Amino acid sequence: MTEIGPYSNYRLTIRLQLANKPGMFAKVAAVLAEEGANLGAVDIVSATADCMVRDVTFDVQSETHGEKVLARL
Repeated sequence: MTEIGPYSNYRLTIRLQLANKPGMFAKVAAVLAEEGANLGAVDIVSATADCMVRDVTFDVQSETHGEKVLARL
């Protein structure tokens, strides 16, 4: 894979709603790493005892690469 720099032309931000349990976001980060996406910002939008909503920004190599990453999330 081509190395992704910090200023990729393919930067995605997605909103994820996950169970508020230890390790849930680690699974997301693992998928991004496995797919060669470069994790950027992670912002908490809201949190309850049961649910955590986060905006996650990451860089990908192309539109096709982004679609592949999104399909795994």
